[in-house]
Amino acid sequence: MYIWDNRKKIIITTSINSFLYKIVYNKIMDSHRGKNKMDKTLLSYYNEAIDKVVESNSDYKDLRLKKLEECLQLLPKRCQLVFLEKKVSGLKNKEIASNLNISLKTVEGHVSRGYKFLKSCMSESLN
Repeated sequence: MYIWDNRKKIIITTSINSFLYKIVYNKIMDSHRGKNKMDKTLLSYYNEAIDKVVESNSDYKDLRLKKLEECLQLLPKRCQLVFLEKKVSGLKNKEIASNLNISLKTVEGHVSRGYKFLKSCMSESLN
């Protein structure tokens, strides 16, 4: 369509194949750029809306943080220690394993169990 609409303005200086490939490439890239721009705009609107909801509902946020603290205290001590080192301190699994003198699989198991427990504990309390 582009070629037909602009047939009087188009001057082809290369082969027709090269020209057609370049036109198709440019149209695809234009479409992709437009889509990315739209996605970024929609994402910024979404993030803005979420921020406003979170800010307007600070009591709910405080309640959830308090409940998270309570749920963390209910974890078994070793699991709690590994989970906090991983998520709060930001240590890697290998570092935690060497610090606590346990295997890498044990660290992964504790983190996994911690997530499962916290998910169930948080969902029970907020319903």
